[in-house]
Amino acid sequence: MTQPQIEPPSRDAARSRDAILIAATELFCAKGFHATSIGDIATLAGLARGTPSYFFGSKEELYKAVLEHVLKSAYEIVPNALEKAGADRSPSRLIEVFTDAYMDYHHHHPAFLKMIHWIALEGNRLMNEVQAHWGTVSAMLQAVMMTLEGTPLERDDQRQMVLSIIGMCNAHLMYGQSVAEPLGLEPSSSDFLEARKAHIKKILGAVIGSPTKE
Repeated sequence: MTQPQIEPPSRDAARSRDAILIAATELFCAKGFHATSIGDIATLAGLARGTPSYFFGSKEELYKAVLEHVLKSAYEIVPNALEKAGADRSPSRLIEVFTDAYMDYHHHHPAFLKMIHWIALEGNRLMNEVQAHWGTVSAMLQAVMMTLEGTPLERDDQRQMVLSIIGMCNAHLMYGQSVAEPLGLEPSSSDFLEARKAHIKKILGAVIGSPTKE
């Protein structure tokens, strides 16, 4: 006769779940989805082999839980930037606060971009099943639409602008060693990030242009 599973006390359950998410995030960032096993995650979390499956059911569901956890903080990029902007919603001010917020986020949350890279390498589409991902992308599109309102680019395909801005803001993180260093730039230096942000703001300001007169 199969013995019923005994649920751990809620406090222990919360600690175990947090430990699993931390371990899973570290391994998915380092090895990707396919090369990471449930057993690897359990070992790193210091738990029994079957514990991750007990809490999350499968590796796929655990992966989506990790993405949900990581993306919740990314969703705050736009609201935080708008709060900093205050009442000034001019294109120049929005370029400033959105650029700062986006690049500071990735500087302090390297796990996000590492997982994005693995998703691209592995052709993993599980991210599209995560609700927080759609919310984050929607918020970024809304930010671009708000910034372009009343400018010469207002009628352009603003989805393309989202991709272009992301590419510029992430370039030093993706190509730091392979391109930036041979150019004599030092992405790891303390003053590089501020110089990079200033450079991107200048480009965006020139591309987007001044608001059109009514």
